[in-house]
Amino acid sequence: MRFTNREEAGMLLAKRLRPFRDTDAVVLALPRGGVVVGGAVARALHLPLNVVLVCKLAHPTDPECSAGAVCERGVVVYDAAAVGPMPADWRHKEERRARHILRDRRATYDADNLPQDIRGRTVLLVDDGMATGLCMDAAVLWAREQGAGRIVVAVPVASFESVQRLAPSVDQLVVLNNPADFLLAVGAHYRYFPQIVDEEVKTILQEAYYGL
Repeated sequence: MRFTNREEAGMLLAKRLRPFRDTDAVVLALPRGGVVVGGAVARALHLPLNVVLVCKLAHPTDPECSAGAVCERGVVVYDAAAVGPMPADWRHKEERRARHILRDRRATYDADNLPQDIRGRTVLLVDDGMATGLCMDAAVLWAREQGAGRIVVAVPVASFESVQRLAPSVDQLVVLNNPADFLLAVGAHYRYFPQIVDEEVKTILQEAYYGL
């Protein structure tokens, strides 16, 4: 199963999430591509949209490979198998780099002006896909720390590894496509998978907030 683009994937995902339509749930999307999917979900379900600011920690020997993820307010997740006996100074340097990116994105998205109180609410954590699941793992931990009442992870496509990682820690896991032969990169499961820039994310968030 390949999705045409993120917008289509979001609309298909919304059909599986229909029980949450017009409830007190909130859609929290992972930038950047996840915001396109999350925007489609939020529109279809008449729910508010916001972001979870999370950033991949790149492996020192292969920047394309994820060794972990960092979220706001101190949440850090590592893949022990991927990191191995890496020096502490590398970890500190990479975490600082990631937190700098998160600060820049918060400012660019004007996220401080978006409502973010999720205490006691159902949270739909949405991304465009999960390969390792590390970024979503960090987002789940963050949502728990913020007092979410129920956490639902919803993605169009996910690897077996990521499902195994996330399933025990969430209340519900919704995956449209969980192929046994996951194609390594999330984008391989889409026909059209362009790079999303921060200004696009900001536009989607503003349109959702102001009902444009």
